[in-house]
Amino acid sequence: MMLILLLWMSNTDAVHISETGIYQVMRTNEVFVRPNGEVFLLNFDDAKVQHYAADGRLKAEIGRKGRGPGEFTFPTYIGMDETRLYVYDRLSDMVNVFALDGTFEKQIKVPQQGMEIQRTARGWFSFARSFKHIEGTPATLNWSTDGFDQPKEAGQISTTGWGQGMWSSYDGKTMRATFSPMSVMPHLRVSPDGKRLYVADARDYKIDIYDGTDGHLVQTLKVDADRLPFDTEWADERADEETKDMRAKYPGAQINKLYPEYFPAVRDLMFDTRGFLVVDRWRGRPDDNHLLATFDHDGKEVPTTDSFALLRRLCGVVDGHAFLLVFEAEGEAGLARVPVAEAEAYVQAHPVTDWSQARNISISR
Repeated sequence: MMLILLLWMSNTDAVHISETGIYQVMRTNEVFVRPNGEVFLLNFDDAKVQHYAADGRLKAEIGRKGRGPGEFTFPTYIGMDETRLYVYDRLSDMVNVFALDGTFEKQIKVPQQGMEIQRTARGWFSFARSFKHIEGTPATLNWSTDGFDQPKEAGQISTTGWGQGMWSSYDGKTMRATFSPMSVMPHLRVSPDGKRLYVADARDYKIDIYDGTDGHLVQTLKVDADRLPFDTEWADERADEETKDMRAKYPGAQINKLYPEYFPAVRDLMFDTRGFLVVDRWRGRPDDNHLLATFDHDGKEVPTTDSFALLRRLCGVVDGHAFLLVFEAEGEAGLARVPVAEAEAYVQAHPVTDWSQARNISISR
């Protein structure tokens, strides 16, 4: 029966949005599916938001490249509430605010460079990073309504941690770089209905749940879990791969390796087809190695029903249909709209094999 279902799904065209002009797999946080089935997706390379009707037809393109009002240079985040679209340009530290029909309304200045922000149904959560301390520092999680100028303290971030990748600087004589094979950062995710913010600690199995209408702390999920020593052998393999080109170009490059002593308890936060929180945990060598735990809206752990393969592609659920990322090598990224009951079969029949994602720009001074 399952074989028949898979074959049937493989011959069924469930692709809902296909012509996006995006030539790498999208991220789920770059796609916003509204309750009416309309879709807003962030096109990073072209610096715009594409608005699709419920039938998959392109309705509007919002914003453009530039540094003026309603323009973006390095757009990394989109958020929505009932009446507005918000686009955060990390390079200009501006949030551009649009009506849902694409009409530009205003810009909001983010008070500090590189802030982490999340829009909920009624306001903003934010915290600041210190770029003077690469390994991270404690931070205050703030709540504000319209802008960021009168925040109130919502909670504390134990450490801002650090991201994955290579940071380098060259003074004309010496290349200096720091390599981290993985992110050790708190994870922030807004629930699909916009009513809650979940904040996972950068190190411990601890998730704070905040109300998205007034910013107060609702609940803390804390699970006792043994700390897993970090796999330095795996990390060194990644470091050798990532630094090969740099060492060839700069033989005397000074490369520092930034490794944690232990794996963070939480690898990522996601939401399943029921809207429940799913915690992806580290359990050793990271490659295709996931340990999932699911919590209902009351914070009670319940059986996990969706696979990781489905969760990493799930952008939303409307009227019993799951919206899933699709991408084929050398093609355009898109979205499929599939009945929830058939979503697992669709994911198995239409795998995404290239998950490489780059969000880079070149700046000349």
